[in-house]
Amino acid sequence: MFEAGQTLTGTGVRLGMNAEGVLRPGGKVLFVPGLLPGEEAEVRVDTVQKRFAFGSIVHLVSESEDRVSPPCAFYGECGGCSCQHMRYEAQLEFKQGQVDDCLRRVGGLDAGVENAVGMDNPWRYRNKTRYQVGASGDVPVVGFFARGSRRLIPVDDCLISHPEASVAAGVFRNWMSRNCNGDDVRLFSGLTVQVSSRNDVSVTVECERGGFPRESELVEGLSAALPSLCHVGITLPGGDCEDQENPAFRSLFGAGPFQESLGGLEMTLSPGSFLQVNHEICGKLYHYVLEQATLGIGDTVADLYCGAGALSLMAARRCARVAGVELSGQAVRDARRNAEANGIQNASFHRGFAEEAFPRMVAEGFSPDTVLLDPPRKGAHPALLRGIADARPETVIYVSCHPPSQARDAAALCGMGYRVAAARPFDMFCQTAEVENVLTFKSTQEAGHA
Repeated sequence: MFEAGQTLTGTGVRLGMNAEGVLRPGGKVLFVPGLLPGEEAEVRVDTVQKRFAFGSIVHLVSESEDRVSPPCAFYGECGGCSCQHMRYEAQLEFKQGQVDDCLRRVGGLDAGVENAVGMDNPWRYRNKTRYQVGASGDVPVVGFFARGSRRLIPVDDCLISHPEASVAAGVFRNWMSRNCNGDDVRLFSGLTVQVSSRNDVSVTVECERGGFPRESELVEGLSAALPSLCHVGITLPGGDCEDQENPAFRSLFGAGPFQESLGGLEMTLSPGSFLQVNHEICGKLYHYVLEQATLGIGDTVADLYCGAGALSLMAARRCARVAGVELSGQAVRDARRNAEANGIQNASFHRGFAEEAFPRMVAEGFSPDTVLLDPPRKGAHPALLRGIADARPETVIYVSCHPPSQARDAAALCGMGYRVAAARPFDMFCQTAEVENVLTFKSTQEAGHA
């Protein structure tokens, strides 16, 4: 087995789930961040675990044609991105393969994964960025954790985030430098900056006390640097900045909501309300989902984990009825408000756990022709998958940012009378190893015969 500190020379055979290179000397597995398939490198073993080890490149003996020079000055340390050393076309191929591998290995499914949908310019796309906040001695630090650790790396400009995010982070860092000593800095744990498609900016500070001295000075600094600032708020660590009725949330500036334009809808969103982090890819993904749904004018749709209801409202313009289910009370309020503002009367929104609310709705007579679902990374609750199979919609469209949990759930649905009709990845998270994937399922059984 490997020993920490040893060096060896080998050739990358493939990429792992986090885009790290994989060496297999003597059949053993060594993960090496930054190594591409086909590259020969001298590698140092850094940490050893029971079944595999992690290493780092000491010297590249040969380079792949897919290698490029990362433009970010922090790429070597920051853990936010893991693919900047790859040609963008190679990143898309990797993500297509990542989805295919998960479906085969985890789900036991051969789905014929289509090419990943990407961007013409895969930079400065993130409309929501969460910075870590801490201190190095008495010096405030705003940035991201180093790869594989909790060590905080100061980052003054993130190349995948909207430029306004870097401006807000700089204002906050400078404010801390003037007003906070080491102990004060440790009261802060995070800073989230959200930018709408219209460049409205919302800033949320995580503070252990839910407040701090000289708040007005911070607001003044942000307002001066960000002409489109629409909101500043404070939330406790672990608090829900999406739920402004929660005592853990407090507004310092602005009425709160900002405007979004998406798919022909004019939407008002509360600070923190969930929206996909990439405006361009989100539009492409939603268009694809609606095309896959092939909705008819008389169809009924369930949109589970619907967030603020953007996809629900788009679907409502193509069918007879849409019912959305979402746990966040603030998101449900946003969805209802936006339905009214856009003159959409055939969409209703319900707050609750999807695995509880959806089966209850079905028991009360709700019968969807199509189910849309976009669960959190851990995947859909087993009771929800069973409830969907019992309801027997003709089409199920499953959007996920975590291919392993999606593949697990896909296997469950296929075991309950569904087949995968299409699989299409979308590069929602350019320059990272993450990928958004859409699976379309079609029923192979009639209702009541699961």
